[in-house]
Amino acid sequence: MVKFDYDSEQDILNINKSQIKESIELIDGFYIDLDSKKKIVGVEILFASKILSEISSGKINKQFLEDLNSVNIDVLKYKNSFILKLLFVSDKSKQAISMPVYDLFANPNCVVA
Repeated sequence: MVKFDYDSEQDILNINKSQIKESIELIDGFYIDLDSKKKIVGVEILFASKILSEISSGKINKQFLEDLNSVNIDVLKYKNSFILKLLFVSDKSKQAISMPVYDLFANPNCVVA
C-alpha cells in the first residue's frame, strides 16, 4: 500500500511504500527514498506544487495536491537508468507523470526491485 502526505503550508509531498532508511537528492528539492536494501520505496518533493506543475504542464497544482485521494509509485529499470512513474488521483481527475532518471545505477548505493 502506498502512503502519501501533502503538507500544503510547507508545500511538501511525501510518497512511500515502506519504511525509509535514507534519501538521495536527484534534483533540487526532489528526493528518492530507499529502504534498508537500497530499493527505491518512495519520493519526497519539496516545493511540490511548483515542481509538479512544471513537469505536468500545469495540470498538477497546489489545489490538485490538496484534493488528492491516492497516489501510486512505480519504478521501472531501463539499461543504466530507471523511469519513475507517479499516478495522482483526485475526485476530479487523474494525472500521471513519468520521469527518466539517468546514471543512478552507476551509484552502488541504489538498486531497483
